[in-house]
Amino acid sequence: TGSREVEALIRGKDGLAASTSKQLAARGFMIANVANEPNKKTIAGVGEVRYGPQGEAQAKLVLGVVRGAKGVKDARKTAVVDLVIGTKWVPLKPAPAATGLPACPESS
Repeated sequence: TGSREVEALIRGKDGLAASTSKQLAARGFMIANVANEPNKKTIAGVGEVRYGPQGEAQAKLVLGVVRGAKGVKDARKTAVVDLVIGTKWVPLKPAPAATGLPACPESS
């Protein structure tokens, strides 16, 4: 299991949800669904990461790559988070560059 195993529902419009889901999947996030915002609510800011009590750690991971998004806690019973794209959406934070160094140095 990787540290980015977050099941996310991406909500947006005009193809932005689809392209964002591909970017997140390329970084190791598990995308459960891509669809339009079910509440028909317009998010005025960058976006919202909606999550329940079991999804706090997953929400932090998503918030870590989405600049300016707001965490919104709700009563859901699962660890799945929703990323809802807002009207002021900005590109995801750049992925960390590979250093070419081993993750754990071998001891001599």
